[in-house]
Amino acid sequence: EVTEEEEEEGKKSNKHRGGAKNAGGATGDDRAVAEARRNAREVRMLAVRFLGGVFHRHPSFDFTRYWPMILAAVGPMAARMAAESSNAIPPPALAVVASLAADDRLAPLL
Repeated sequence: EVTEEEEEEGKKSNKHRGGAKNAGGATGDDRAVAEARRNAREVRMLAVRFLGGVFHRHPSFDFTRYWPMILAAVGPMAARMAAESSNAIPPPALAVVASLAADDRLAPLL
């Protein structure tokens, strides 16, 4: 995920390159960065939903070795889960939490 600091750096470097602005004031680089951020968000969302499916389908697998990486990836999404739960589409982290909670062997990971 791109931080605000990285985004500002990108904007500064674009000004130095003299990026051409369109009628709306956005440069081609700005649009490319925005599209890349949307694509990255979509990939993260799909990956987390897939991870929830893996937990659900393979509860006997020992995920202990992978848990630190999983937590690092899902943690920020889980922190936003309460705020996003009112949306029409359930947050992706909810699939992971539901899968973990559904099986006694995985529930301790919560």
